[in-house]
Amino acid sequence: GEDELPVAVAAGTTSPFDWSPDGRVILYGLGFGRGRDIWGVTVQGERRMFPVLATPFNETSAQFSPDGQWIAYQSDESGSVEIYVQRYPVGRKVRISTDGGIQVRWRRDGREMFYIAPDNRLVAVPIRLDASRESIDVGRPVPLFTTQLAGEPRDSSGRHYMVSPDGQRFLLDTLTEVALPLTVILNWNPGS
Repeated sequence: GEDELPVAVAAGTTSPFDWSPDGRVILYGLGFGRGRDIWGVTVQGERRMFPVLATPFNETSAQFSPDGQWIAYQSDESGSVEIYVQRYPVGRKVRISTDGGIQVRWRRDGREMFYIAPDNRLVAVPIRLDASRESIDVGRPVPLFTTQLAGEPRDSSGRHYMVSPDGQRFLLDTLTEVALPLTVILNWNPGS
């Protein structure tokens, strides 16, 4: 019943990524072409926009960890698009993917992450955060299955799949190959 208010007003292209678990911050992408960055905006009280990751590289598709202490995102700083995780709001980053990756998602308990590899396989990576939440141990990436995602899965702002809270089921926006019947009418006369 209230008027709509813009959450963030900024020059450039913006795309929302995620809400913090406490509902206080929205992560979003800001930038033009080269140099896309991850920004945050507070949504309670006075709106304040602030850079979360601002580098010469493209950082996109950020997602908060379930406890809100970390963010996972993709960046092309290595020369190819890879998945990283970093303490929020600032801290050491750790590379998660080994041969490229996009569209990272956390399992609800924070013990596993998922991403799409360059060969379109969905990959799971075990994650262990220590008790103080100051360090992260990354397990070996395990390919689960090959996807056939619809649209442009390589689009940095796409959301082509979601993970169930237990990490055992996935909802995917997929392509299907449906052969439609073709009817050919010969010697058709519209006047008869």
